[in-house]
Amino acid sequence: MLTTVNRMKIFLILLVTIPLIACGGAKRTIEVEQLESNNEDSDVASLNHALELGNTKKANRIYTLGIGDEVSLLVYLVEELSREYQVAGNGSIQLPLVGPIKVSGLSIVEAQNEISRVLSSKLLKDPQVTLSITEYGSRDISVSGAVRIPKIYTLKRGRDPLEMLNIAGGLSQIAGYDMHISYTVRDEVTGEERRTKSIVGLASLLQPETPEDFDALQKVRSIVLSNGDSIYIPVAGKVYIDGAITNSGSYDVENNTTILSLFAMAGGVDWTASPRKVKVLRRISRKENKEYTLNITDIKNNKAENFKLQDGDLVLVGHNSFKYGLSAFWKYGLRLMFLPF
Repeated sequence: MLTTVNRMKIFLILLVTIPLIACGGAKRTIEVEQLESNNEDSDVASLNHALELGNTKKANRIYTLGIGDEVSLLVYLVEELSREYQVAGNGSIQLPLVGPIKVSGLSIVEAQNEISRVLSSKLLKDPQVTLSITEYGSRDISVSGAVRIPKIYTLKRGRDPLEMLNIAGGLSQIAGYDMHISYTVRDEVTGEERRTKSIVGLASLLQPETPEDFDALQKVRSIVLSNGDSIYIPVAGKVYIDGAITNSGSYDVENNTTILSLFAMAGGVDWTASPRKVKVLRRISRKENKEYTLNITDIKNNKAENFKLQDGDLVLVGHNSFKYGLSAFWKYGLRLMFLPF
């Protein structure tokens, strides 16, 4: 059995060493094999509000002809060619004595010039051509993913991606940060059509701030979706939290998930937590991570912005060294003092 003096010695040793051990234990490094993130933060409510009000400025878009469109052609002094035509499935209109002329993917002016060029080469000298659209053909455009009304929409004319997002009811609460657009483009040299894909940050489109944002908005507004094109909004992913937190683990992240809302989902911080030792690790690229250091006390007191989280973020809640050491002493030190030897 230990004497009272020996017990006091053990007590003093534990009182000094356990906080020191705790200081080292608090500095834990957690590895995550893969951290994915998107480039832009977004808020579902404000983005949908921007869609409804049309806060973004539309670009001067040029309509391009598509399959099913009906056009009226007037060739001066040539009644045989002056009539209405429908763009066939191969993207062409069939002119008497001339044959097919491909106009799909062309603007009205471009199609007019193409018809004039073909007539000059085959039939007429310096033809005077006027072309206008009389009826828009049906276009099936798919909007899927994290939108309120995902489905295939049949429209009478082409729309740009943001118009389609608005038609689909806007973003759902589980929407991610990007818009995936699959659309048809026409090669200006060869005239061939091909399908291409583009991924654009939603916040850049609906809440543009930088010149790059406005360039992206201008580009998307200039896209006229045609038959078979599609828009996809990925769902938001997950964030991970560990350290001085009640329930560590992974949590679903939405567009409006902030650091405080994550703490609430995780049951709040542990009493040993240090509000000035909260770090967020974010994957910027395959070779680069970015670290943010947050002061939760300032955020709660509205002295700092409530940090918005992104898919793949890793949140580490640090320990207060003294509290962590005291917790360790309370958990293990007092037990050792009263153990029989």
